[in-house]
Amino acid sequence: MDKKKYIEKRSLLVAITFLFLIVMFFLYINISNFVFHKAGAQLSMKTAQSMKNILEYSLKDEQIDLQLLKTLIKTDDFYLPLLNLTIYNADGKILMEEGKTVSLKKSILHNNYRDNLIHTNISITHGKEKIRVYEVFFCVFEQNSEKPSASIAISFNLDQFSDLFSGKQFLMLSVFLLTLLILIFLVMIILGLQQQLFQSEEKITKINTHDEVTGLLTREAFMEHFKNEIVRIFQTGGQLSVITADLDNFLQICDKNGHDFGTHILKTVAAIFQENLRVFDLIGRFGSDEIIAVMIGVSPEECLKTTEACRIAIKETEFFYNDKKIPVSMSFGISSSSKLPKESIEQLKHDLLFNSLGSLAQAKQEGGNCCFSK
Repeated sequence: MDKKKYIEKRSLLVAITFLFLIVMFFLYINISNFVFHKAGAQLSMKTAQSMKNILEYSLKDEQIDLQLLKTLIKTDDFYLPLLNLTIYNADGKILMEEGKTVSLKKSILHNNYRDNLIHTNISITHGKEKIRVYEVFFCVFEQNSEKPSASIAISFNLDQFSDLFSGKQFLMLSVFLLTLLILIFLVMIILGLQQQLFQSEEKITKINTHDEVTGLLTREAFMEHFKNEIVRIFQTGGQLSVITADLDNFLQICDKNGHDFGTHILKTVAAIFQENLRVFDLIGRFGSDEIIAVMIGVSPEECLKTTEACRIAIKETEFFYNDKKIPVSMSFGISSSSKLPKESIEQLKHDLLFNSLGSLAQAKQEGGNCCFSK
């Protein structure tokens, strides 16, 4: 997984989580409101039904006991936030009115509903204030009478139910917040695992493409990148130079001073190459002490100048083994694409490598610690 895809996946996960939180919050608000109104409606209906039963039981001579009704609405059993209670006689005249005088936007007053309670959710205006109201209407009948003795309309103030259900709302809010924390915790774990996976993949990729000792490209990885550069300059133009380098008398140095000392030399030489070449140039380890590099978009003269800088830096670096200075030098061979015909991709690739190795062999024949270019 490259870094771009990794960032895209993390961004997608965060976006999905954020969207999920918005949906959860929306559901919480709607479910909370639904439960609130449902509970208010049920309590309103239960109160109205109890009042209807008691009044019908106590009804005498088609006259409703107003004193009993006033007593009922003051008891704890019938405590609800009543906004308005209006009683009509059989002729539709008001017998009693308790509570606020309100302007109803919608009325549900009907006649001759013996068994049913008529109810609806409405909005009323009281001054400049809008109030949510649950209005219930029912008729009170004397036994064996087809005509109601009285009609009662009750308006319950739903906006004042919040105190009754604050505990439940707090519980729902607590559940929502707990779910939110759990979700955030899980997302953090997923992001952490994703980052660990990305880092592991990066390490595996680096192990497969970079030399363990020097940190340079492996032979296979170098040749893959080299091929891509050859294809690029073959199709779009440009030039590049190939540098092959080999440490002078490296096997003898290792035999005398140990392979750990040889490893130290290789690491130092690799660092010198990386310091003198550019970040986008290719540097790889080809053999035990062979290093190959490709400089992109430079002239043969510029490549020779950089190669000489590497040679001098290696020669002037002091290596010590058991307090004894060990002289170390390197030979270089250079080949440039600007000096070669571009017959085919494979031919250009072959000629660059072949000529640079030929230049390296010539440098070795001259005694080493020098650069030759073709």
